[in-house]
Amino acid sequence: MRTCFDIENNRKIFEAVDVTYKDPILHPTRENVKFHDIVYMVEGFFDFKLDDSIYKAYPGDVFVLPAGSSYEGVSFCAEDTRTVYIHSEALESDIPNCISEREADRIHVPVGTLIHTGDDAAIRELFYEIALVKCSDKPQKNAIINALFKSLLCLIYTCENKTVVKKSDIVNECIEIMRQNQSVFFKEAEMAEKLFVSDKTLRKAFEKRYNKSFYKFQLDYKLGQAVSMLTSGNEIKIYEISDCLGFNDEFHFSKIFKKKFGVAPSIYRKKLEK
Repeated sequence: MRTCFDIENNRKIFEAVDVTYKDPILHPTRENVKFHDIVYMVEGFFDFKLDDSIYKAYPGDVFVLPAGSSYEGVSFCAEDTRTVYIHSEALESDIPNCISEREADRIHVPVGTLIHTGDDAAIRELFYEIALVKCSDKPQKNAIINALFKSLLCLIYTCENKTVVKKSDIVNECIEIMRQNQSVFFKEAEMAEKLFVSDKTLRKAFEKRYNKSFYKFQLDYKLGQAVSMLTSGNEIKIYEISDCLGFNDEFHFSKIFKKKFGVAPSIYRKKLEK
């Protein structure tokens, strides 16, 4: 789904908030929402369902939930998930569900549902700046916010198109392989071989984007998936989660989980049930 945003006319920005969710929550469920919800993922993850499609947003991703749509959270986010979200007015001149750029013109910018920005610094800083200005008493605050918001939409559009064109982005390809092979715990050399790059190239790519090694990213990703399973409401056994995510055994999984979250998986689940 794409939304073609009118960037010629000004609009109200109802909210712009930098928020950390200390406890796992579901993304709010909304029916026929009246505003555009544009979210930048700083830490953690959010899973949500929009128009019968499920999306997973991770650090560095932007997701757009357009006005007029209905969406719901799929699973609980991780502890300390942090986002910057913007709720903007939907203009009559915005074009929802635009199929292609042919529907856009010089005053419209088409933006998709989930954009992997690669932790683009300019996009991240614009989200922060809009949130700061929104809660300030600056003169001409609304004019400043509108200028920043228009710039943000243009940068997101540019980034999205770069991502589509740049098929050689090994980090995105790597993450997609992990998503499709949830039960496999890849070794760095194994993943590098799949992507036809050296171990060093793979390592540098993850350190540049996420400031962590491929191994650390994969571990955090799997622990995030474990949290989703533990909080899904289904009585999934701990050993089943361990097997599903590719850990050596239940003991190994529990040990790593406790190191990350401070408690064993079984206790973590019980805390949320209270």
